[in-house]
Amino acid sequence: MTTELDARLNAYRSDLADRRLEGQVDAPRFVEGLPMRVKIPLARLRGKPGFSASTVASPLMGEDVLIFDRADGWAWAQSEMDGYVGYAPLADFGPRGADPTHRVDALRAHIYPEPDLKTRPETWAPLGARLTLLATGARNRFRALEQGGWIYEQHVCEVADLAEDWVAVAERFVGAPYLWGGDAVDGIDCSGLMQTAMEVAGLKCPRDSDMQSALGEAISIDGPVRRGDLMFWKGHVGVMLDAETLLHANAWRMAVAREPLAEARARIEEQGGGPVTAARRLS
Repeated sequence: MTTELDARLNAYRSDLADRRLEGQVDAPRFVEGLPMRVKIPLARLRGKPGFSASTVASPLMGEDVLIFDRADGWAWAQSEMDGYVGYAPLADFGPRGADPTHRVDALRAHIYPEPDLKTRPETWAPLGARLTLLATGARNRFRALEQGGWIYEQHVCEVADLAEDWVAVAERFVGAPYLWGGDAVDGIDCSGLMQTAMEVAGLKCPRDSDMQSALGEAISIDGPVRRGDLMFWKGHVGVMLDAETLLHANAWRMAVAREPLAEARARIEEQGGGPVTAARRLS
């Protein structure tokens, strides 16, 4: 029996584990995951229960999760989108309803109590969030949500309506603040930017940069590079907008920014981040 599974992507602890891992890990108790769904703009999964713990991933509204444990108001959950495991307040999740029909196509979309832009929004949904819209609920260019509330119809598209250019999606985040473990316009990190943009285009992408470094095929780290190529440092990733310009969420600017690749390489190495470790081409 092995216990060498990646704990980021497999729900197992010393006291219990996902029943699907029985025979692969040692645990005194194996449990079935309780199917739930993120009901707030995004649920910040943390490495341990408690708001002081670092965020490791941020499943978006409408994403399905499995909950393996509940204690003191916290849930130990696993995203069914990318498999990431972490802790979040139990109140962040609700029962699964009908399958999502639409996804948010704006960086940030308000959800209103009435189909009236002058009312105060009740909450919001980030780009890529999945929603179930009522077929008969349309008024004043707003659409009614199964969960309650109204969303502007031009801020959503059908789930199957995928973006054609994931790099263009990533570029829409320019200026968004950097946030460790973030996946939305209110705060996003380097690998979250790659994952969010690719998912909107229908491309499967793991959460962390070390996992993303296995995407596509290896190319020379010294070029030539082209739009869509991924550049990796230890613990960091960015995407090329063209042969010379890198787009990345970075802690130097604390924002998503465009930057000449040559300048980024020199600065990151000078500051102790090391050299480029890999370059990958998706197609």
